[in-house]
Amino acid sequence: MIVKGDGLHGPQAATTMRIRDGKRVVEDGPFADTKEQLGGYFVIEVEDLDAALDWAAKAPSALTASVEVRPVLPPMPAPRR
Repeated sequence: MIVKGDGLHGPQAATTMRIRDGKRVVEDGPFADTKEQLGGYFVIEVEDLDAALDWAAKAPSALTASVEVRPVLPPMPAPRR
């Protein structure tokens, strides 16, 4: 049973964030040189990228790996009948 299937904007729309030495390290775009695997995703509704990064900073993986923030694609139009 499919529960949810949100599409994400492509990697070019990503912002990658890490916490290093207690400080945020934010980069535009995906972190291409990675050996990490997708461990899941969260969909949160926020007003802007800054609010999304505030939430991303709370993710445990921000301390040891990275968190990639991407916008969700708008819903597809209903099929024409």
